[in-house]
Amino acid sequence: MRESCPPETAAPGNAGIKLLLKEADTLVHRDTTKARSVAGKALDLTTAALWRHNLDITTIDKTRLAAALPEARELVACCADILLVLAKSDLIQDKWRSSQEFSAESARLFELLQRDDVVVRALLTQAIASRNLRELDAAAALFQRSLQLSRALDDQTGIVKALVGRAYILDKQHRSEEAKQLYDEAEQIACASKTGELQIHIVNYRIDRESKQGRLDTALKTAEMAITHYRSSGDYWGLGNALNQAGLVLANMGRNGEAVEHHNEAVLLARRLASRSSEANRLHCKGLALINIGRYDEALELFTSAAAMHADLNERDDEARSYNNIANALHSLGQYGRSLHFARLSMAMHETLKIGPGTAIAHTHIANALGRLGRHDQALEHHSRALKIHRHYREELKEAFTLSHIANLYRDLNDIEKAADYAARILSIARSIGSRNLESWSRVCLGACCESRKDLEGAEEHFQAGLLIARSCDDLRCESSCLQAQARLRYLRGQYPEALALFDQALALFDTMNDQAQKTRALIEKARVHRSLGAATRALAILQQALLDAGRADFEQIIPDIHKEQSAIYEERGEIEPALRHYKLFHETQQKQMDREARERLHNLRVAEELEQVRRDADLEQSRRTTLERELDARQRELMSLTLLSAKNGDALRNVYRQIKALGREAPASLQAQVTRLSDTLRDTLESSRDWGAFEQRFTRVHSNFLPALHQRFPDLSPVETKVCSLVKLNLSVKEMSGLLGVGQDTIKKHRYNIRRKLKLRQGENLTRFLAGF
Repeated sequence: MRESCPPETAAPGNAGIKLLLKEADTLVHRDTTKARSVAGKALDLTTAALWRHNLDITTIDKTRLAAALPEARELVACCADILLVLAKSDLIQDKWRSSQEFSAESARLFELLQRDDVVVRALLTQAIASRNLRELDAAAALFQRSLQLSRALDDQTGIVKALVGRAYILDKQHRSEEAKQLYDEAEQIACASKTGELQIHIVNYRIDRESKQGRLDTALKTAEMAITHYRSSGDYWGLGNALNQAGLVLANMGRNGEAVEHHNEAVLLARRLASRSSEANRLHCKGLALINIGRYDEALELFTSAAAMHADLNERDDEARSYNNIANALHSLGQYGRSLHFARLSMAMHETLKIGPGTAIAHTHIANALGRLGRHDQALEHHSRALKIHRHYREELKEAFTLSHIANLYRDLNDIEKAADYAARILSIARSIGSRNLESWSRVCLGACCESRKDLEGAEEHFQAGLLIARSCDDLRCESSCLQAQARLRYLRGQYPEALALFDQALALFDTMNDQAQKTRALIEKARVHRSLGAATRALAILQQALLDAGRADFEQIIPDIHKEQSAIYEERGEIEPALRHYKLFHETQQKQMDREARERLHNLRVAEELEQVRRDADLEQSRRTTLERELDARQRELMSLTLLSAKNGDALRNVYRQIKALGREAPASLQAQVTRLSDTLRDTLESSRDWGAFEQRFTRVHSNFLPALHQRFPDLSPVETKVCSLVKLNLSVKEMSGLLGVGQDTIKKHRYNIRRKLKLRQGENLTRFLAGF
């Protein structure tokens, strides 16, 4: 909170401040910059008005508030409201720490005013700020506290918001069953209220649940209901979220063009509100829709921008998700080496953060890249890991796409039966969850299996079904794959003109999507058709174009195949010299590719060895740390035992000393000298038993940094107070400290009071707990 200062000019009355507050509250979800400016002005005026009542808002307490005039208490309420507006504004603009501080101060003031209904709103804002800062335990505690207050007040809106907030955190902690119970309770309350305003708070949960259950039409209607509500209320923050949710549903339905339009508007709203975190997340979603319609370069640019934003905001989980999407875009562009790099980076980050679903997606991207690079065994291993994680989290849609990758891999390995089995399972899942997009891809996979079995009729049937579904879903990638597959079937049947027409349609789509990798493959297949037609010159021209495209796209894996095809055509024409030249280039490029893959495998082995060494070093360090902790614990127990024994012995010696002194007063004159010598000996023993130097040596061996740090931070502590701090650190009682230091218990209590004052501990703060953690 800003520092209070005396007013230099007279401020307007409470009515003017309230008008500014109302304006700021209206603007907070529409123009956060202006809202913050108006709220800041209102806060300055309120602070100035409070100064005229000799009140400083940063130090006000219950006693001063109770003694204040009604006008001053009204100003405190205005100040609390203004702080809450500032907290909401900063929350939207990703200034989460300041939002947390403003909302905490607002909650404190409302508690002083005994306004529990508004305390709930402040606590919820503080909880969301803490959640965005990844302080999940603190956020969970704040949501729980707001839930308890809301239940006590029978505040239905507060209950629903707190339940949804708490459930979201449980989801993040992978406690899905507990989260579902809270979401269900929130939905039950919202539905029972029959209030649109209350039901809008659980829209995201409903959309997510309906999407997972395959009820995409219902999910879209829910999202459209939210869009209508937020448009009518002028809440741009809520509208952006609803548009983003609708875009995700539309993408799942295969309506990617509409999805991009929704995401575009959502991105613009995030920029208008200066919310970089929301903008980054919406760029992600837009990029995924662009991937589905083959605009890979644009998607890659969006994912890269989002990754940079998340890194700036220290959102490590979202940054890791960005790297997964970058890997996906690079794979679609045929840049498998770079795709592998980003997928591994994503996997490492997700594993560190213990995010299972993200780790599974990274495994899938690694496997896809490895499969393209010819390392099929490793690819299958990563696919299996991904599949296991998806099943653990019951993610059917992601499981199905992983199955499709495995099916394609088995087909590349010529294990057609396994590939067909996986493809059939995908089709079954697609139909059960109602995913048309997934069904079209399962048809492509089944058609490819039939083609490998030489069942051309079955292949044609599946490819045609896949083509119709892909066109209905606006899925250009699937549509182009179906066209290319059908063209290949026409070629196998000798229907060359029809094959060329279908290849041209597929190539047009590849151009639209800027998919150079698939375009290059299609050009090679088209060249083979011309070769079969006897148009060798045309075939060579097409292969030359494919060679140029492969070079521009850095798609080196297919270059050897192009040279091999060119060599065969020249050989058929009897042109030996160019045939030999291309055959030589075929071997050279193939050898380069093999050498590069060998170097990469060697590099990966070295990286694996280094990682293993790091793990061994970490295990050794952990073992050493455990040993040191045990040793420290043993020394702590030894010090406590010696200290308590010393205190006990000191008490015993003092009792004996008092008894001897009493006997000395009553003893005959002949024994007085002996009694005096004995009492002096006991007094010296008592003094030596309180030798602080010996105790300090033992204490320093256990807590080496405690006393130097204490002297540096609190130089006003006296030597005796420092001794008391050391004994408090050991959690000794007042009686035990009294025995050790040879002073009365009241003196120890006085020392403790002075220590608390010098350490500036507030009322309620525990001295023992403070020194234990010092």
